[in-house]
Amino acid sequence: MTMIPAFDDILRKQDLSLEEIKVLLAAEGDEMERLLRRGLAVKLQHLDNYVHLRGLIEFGNVCEKNCFYCGLRSGNERVERYCLSDEEVLDCARLAHELGYGSVALQSGERSDAAFIERIERLVREIKKIDNGSLGITLSLGEQTEETYRRWFEAGAHRYLLRIESSNEELYYRIHPKNSLHDFRHRVECLEILKKTGYQTGTGVMVGLPFQTLDHLAADLLFFKQMDVAMVGLGPYIPHPDTPLYKFKDLIPSAAERMDLTLKMIAIQHGRGDGEPDGRSPGTGKGHLRRGQCHHAEPHARGIPRELFHLSGQGVRPRHARPVPVLPGHPAGGHRPQDPV
Repeated sequence: MTMIPAFDDILRKQDLSLEEIKVLLAAEGDEMERLLRRGLAVKLQHLDNYVHLRGLIEFGNVCEKNCFYCGLRSGNERVERYCLSDEEVLDCARLAHELGYGSVALQSGERSDAAFIERIERLVREIKKIDNGSLGITLSLGEQTEETYRRWFEAGAHRYLLRIESSNEELYYRIHPKNSLHDFRHRVECLEILKKTGYQTGTGVMVGLPFQTLDHLAADLLFFKQMDVAMVGLGPYIPHPDTPLYKFKDLIPSAAERMDLTLKMIAIQHGRGDGEPDGRSPGTGKGHLRRGQCHHAEPHARGIPRELFHLSGQGVRPRHARPVPVLPGHPAGGHRPQDPV
């Protein structure tokens, strides 16, 4: 039987076993505080201590998928569907540029029809014309063919977010239908294709799902390392009443427990970095924090002085930013809170 090192010895390690990660995920009280401090210290060795902003353009909520956790699922007849026009999307991108954001993210429900693919390619090319291409573009548009990923990359997109939602195949099919449209192995293959195409690729999971265990979450962290992704998105699961998974809401941890688990997942992911200049682990070159690799961190927003930013009830925003009105047909709260932003 393998002996598990003491908590503080595990904290100092870079290459962790599944059992050691579970020890950290189970930390409470003073041990949890030490874990969070360790994660922050390692992050600050490689990254600055600023909040980096990205302009998220949630341009539509029509989706062909039927995921059991998502309010936008195709089977939900209660949601009001919407889709922004090209000009509305471009207006959002121009506003992001005017506010000094370094990049925008285009996100919507998942579609793979020819009209959608051509539209995204066109929008990416138009956004790249803003200020001679200085505005970076991240896409979060689900599973596509290799040809589609290539077309969008060649049009000017440079980052792609595709959350695995769970790296455990059995749990994956507890939260998705098991059919050709929701194929676990195909989703993993898409991550490999995105990396091969040249995207800075991000993935991630929801924390606190029904049926999810510490074994699942520990394996997720090992999966991120194995996949050598550039970005990791972690967020607490928020149950939606118009989804099949909602009937299992009594099986999920409390909101506070889900948040604590999420913070511990982030701290462990950060804490597996090292002192090398690029944050990679000596001798492996895989899966560790590196410059520019963070939880949805973006390059510093084009030289905006820090005094222009202040904390608000909605997070951090430019001091001179104005509220953007809800567009006609856009249901309030229609976004997916578990998606990377």
